[in-house]
This record gives sequence, structure tokens and C-alpha cells, in this order.
Amino acid sequence: MDNSTGGSTITQQLVKNQVLSNEKTYSRKANELILALRAEKVLTKDEILYTYLNIVPFGRDSHGANITGIASASYSVFGKSSANLNVAEAAYLVGMLQSPYFYTPYKIDGTLKNDQQIQIGLNRQHYVLKANVSRR
Repeated sequence: MDNSTGGSTITQQLVKNQVLSNEKTYSRKANELILALRAEKVLTKDEILYTYLNIVPFGRDSHGANITGIASASYSVFGKSSANLNVAEAAYLVGMLQSPYFYTPYKIDGTLKNDQQIQIGLNRQHYVLKANVSRR
């Protein structure tokens, strides 16, 4: 398989993260597709999204630890519950999923990235969000 990424549905990503490996083979991809179709027969879209958002990585926190799940990301990045996020904050967190370790403001040791690195990440995220909105 080539190195292309980004073509999987949320259900496929959930199956890969919870059940399968990151192995880049056609057989793993076929299993991912079959299991995703089965998952969609027993889970609602809301249940799939809820589960996905609670297991997906969101980069690093101020201690250098990996952030897993939307609730932890909300507290780590904005210092508040995900239920209290405004639209821009929620969009920022969802945008981080494109490349969580690129967009996180923290280095592996928990120190802040320099301003230039953060600005490049924010500019890239703004470009991606703007492109997605303009397609609709």
C-alpha cells in the first residue's frame, strides 16, 4: 500500500484504533472495512462519534503526556469542560484531529512550542477549516 492517509470514515478509524493495528496492508484494510460495516449495523452514528471522540488522540498536554479524548483535550487546551466550549474552541479541537501532534501547543517535554511553530500550526488549521467551509 502507498502512504496515503485520510480516506477512512470515522467508523473505520474507530475500528482501526480499537480493534486492529496500524499495519499498512490490504488485508488489514479489508478487515477494517468489514468490521466498520458491522459496527454501523449495531451502533448509531451518534454512538460511533461519541466513542471515537472519547478515544482519539489530541496531542500533548502541558506535562508532555498524551491527551486522549475530547474531555481531556478540552481541559488541557482551554481549561474547561467540553460542554462549555464555544463554537470556535470546539472547531479548534476538531481541527487538531487532522494532525494532533502538529497542532498541539506543547512539545514532548510539556514546554510550549515557540511562537513561530504555534502560528504555523494555527495558520495551517485556519487554511484547512476555511477550505472545508468553502466547499459547502
